[in-house]
Amino acid sequence: TTAEYPAVMAHRIHEGRFIAPADESTSSAVCVLGSTAARTLFPLTTALHQTILVGGIPFKVVGVMAPKGQTGSTGVLSNPDKAAWIPFGTSFARFGRTQIRRGSGVSEATQVEVNRAVLRVADGVSLNSIAALVRSLMKNRHQDEDLAITIPSALLKERRQAEDVFRWVMASLAAISLLVGGVGIMNIM
Repeated sequence: TTAEYPAVMAHRIHEGRFIAPADESTSSAVCVLGSTAARTLFPLTTALHQTILVGGIPFKVVGVMAPKGQTGSTGVLSNPDKAAWIPFGTSFARFGRTQIRRGSGVSEATQVEVNRAVLRVADGVSLNSIAALVRSLMKNRHQDEDLAITIPSALLKERRQAEDVFRWVMASLAAISLLVGGVGIMNIM
C-alpha cells in the first residue's frame, strides 16, 4: 500500500507509525500490522519493533493499527484487523513482479498487479463525475476494460430500493392473506 492508506480508509494508528513515503522510495523492509494480527503474532508483548517473516524475508514492525472490525467489503480488505501492510516499492523490489506458486508438483507463475484502488472524495463533489473521470483515466492507461468502479452511496441506494420492493411485496402478501382469510370467515358464518 501507500502512505495515504490511513487517511483514505479512515483507519487510525494505535502505536508506532504507518508506512512513510521514504519507506516506499528506499524499499525498506517495514510493515504495519492490524490489531488482531499483532495480538496473534505477539500475544505476550508489543508487536512494535519486532520482526516478522513475510515470504521468508524479515520485516520490522513499525506500527500497529487501531481495531476497525469487519468493513463489509469482500476479499483481502474485508477485515483490516487481520492484515499486514508493506510498501508497494518494497513488495516489487523484494518479491518481484512475478509470483510463483508451487504445490502438488505444479508451478504457476502470475504477474503481480494492483487489484484495487480506493479513492476518498471531498464533501460536495459529484461521485458520478469522479467515477466517469476515473473510468476515462483508466481506459487511457489500461487498454483492457477489466475494471469495475463501485460507489458506496450507489450501493446503499440500490439496497434501499431493494428493501422498499421487499416491503411492498410483504404488504401485498399480507393484504391478500387478510382478504382470503376474511372471505373464509364470511363463508363459515
